Amino acid sequence: MWRNAGTQGFDVSLGVHDMFASNYNFVPAYNAGVNAMPAPGTEVMLRLSYLNDFAK
Repeated sequence: MWRNAGTQGFDVSLGVHDMFASNYNFVPAYNAGVNAMPAPGTEVMLRLSYLNDFAK
């Protein structure tokens, strides 16, 4: 996370889930006659946020 990126109050965040594409499965909690469900693939998230202080 980068705080005050370029200007006061502007933040940038970057995140990655399952970066190495491990291809794991979600196993059902009980035997319901269904197969394991595949997990989502690689996800990349970018978050930009700006906080403007109007109280000044």
